Amino acid sequence: MASKPLNCIVKKPVVLKIGDPRTEFSSGAAVIEIAMPNIKSVDLGEVTFKNNYTAYLSIKVRCSFKSSEVSGRDTKWKTVLRRYPLMPDPHCEPGSQDYFTISRKQMLAEPNRVAAVRFILQQPSPVWSHFIIEDINLYEYKVDAPSPVSLPQWLLRHTGDDGDNDNDTQDEDKEEEIYLEGVPPIDNISSGLQQLWALTESVRANQTAASLGRYDIDGCYEINLLSYT
Repeated sequence: MASKPLNCIVKKPVVLKIGDPRTEFSSGAAVIEIAMPNIKSVDLGEVTFKNNYTAYLSIKVRCSFKSSEVSGRDTKWKTVLRRYPLMPDPHCEPGSQDYFTISRKQMLAEPNRVAAVRFILQQPSPVWSHFIIEDINLYEYKVDAPSPVSLPQWLLRHTGDDGDNDNDTQDEDKEEEIYLEGVPPIDNISSGLQQLWALTESVRANQTAASLGRYDIDGCYEINLLSYT
């Protein structure tokens, strides 16, 4: 995961009202929208933030596609996190000031090609008049490249040239390692070979010395069962 957060613009929360907008009655829900002006789209890896008396969190993303890919796809907002609990009990203090990390694995769908993000905050308890999440950071998803696996020098040494025997003898005293990509670890190779050897020994131990008797009856061949070439 990238250590540097994405450059985003976190807009002010919009509190949803019920009935006359001039009244002070709140629905217990607010929306925070995140814009990424310098990024056309990004594969979202994780989200971090600090809670401030928000009980439940939902996340919606809007994906960006090329014009040739728009047909047959839903370009509306898609829910990737639904009513995630941030406080065990909305009426009590625990969890109200905690830091949270929402990883890609916790989301309902893979947030790929994300162009904008919306956070939907919910606090059904009338105990807290103000609720929000702060210090919001988005991180890009990056696949870690496989690390090269080291192989001992004796496994890669060429033995075809007799003139290099002296050099090979000297090389045996050196602990040199060569790194190759795509090669499994030596411990896995050794474990697999040991399992294969044990399976071979088990099959050989269970073999019977008796003849299968496919074409013979009482030690004699049945003439009708033989084929002529």
